[in-house]
Amino acid sequence: MTLPAEPSVALISGFVALTLALAAGFVWWTGRYLLAGAWLVATGLLAWSGGLAKFELPPRIMVVFVPACIGLCYLARREGWWRRPVGLLIGYQAFRIPVELLIYQAANEGVAPPQLTWSGMNPDVWTGITALLLFPFAHRLPRWSLVLWNIAGVGLLLNVVTVAVLSMPTSIQRFEPDNVWIGFFPFHWLPLMGVMMAALGHFMLFVRLRHPNDAVERSETSRGRSAGDVVRALRRCAE
Repeated sequence: MTLPAEPSVALISGFVALTLALAAGFVWWTGRYLLAGAWLVATGLLAWSGGLAKFELPPRIMVVFVPACIGLCYLARREGWWRRPVGLLIGYQAFRIPVELLIYQAANEGVAPPQLTWSGMNPDVWTGITALLLFPFAHRLPRWSLVLWNIAGVGLLLNVVTVAVLSMPTSIQRFEPDNVWIGFFPFHWLPLMGVMMAALGHFMLFVRLRHPNDAVERSETSRGRSAGDVVRALRRCAE
């Protein structure tokens, strides 16, 4: 199996650059640089070897994607990655704008199926646009409005994932042309980085909204401990 068209250097470079930017953001957010590096290398080698371009049920890329996404959300909950300002958790989703621009370009080049673009069956770009508009004053909005925004974003994400799966050349295929490009390097990082980071962002925002005061309390406790440590250190020096 091969790509349906030859991608341009600009398209390939765009996907690599966006993936590296997402990985850098993940490291800044979590401090898990070894996890990010290992994931990029492992999935990159798997795609390069053709291991992800297998679409018999279940598609190989979904076998990797689903457990990895669940595991990432588990780590986020356990390690408190969601303890960030609400505005940051919403603005985070603006990265979906360049993702959708790259998908649109891929479709124009004949690499991606057109149903995955905003001119087809994927209006997911609106999540990124609204995130960019909302994040500066998200902390002033009522909690219920943020919950609704997050639910809408999850719905748009699930929509494009469903269209993508039903466009794969399997026995349950419903849409054409075939969606095979995500099994090839570097486009495999669309689901294995882009979609995963989007899902992670929605999960963290749900947890944050469920515990509106927890992040503040933890932050204040941490600052109190730090101040106490400084005072104790100064006393020891004086002695």
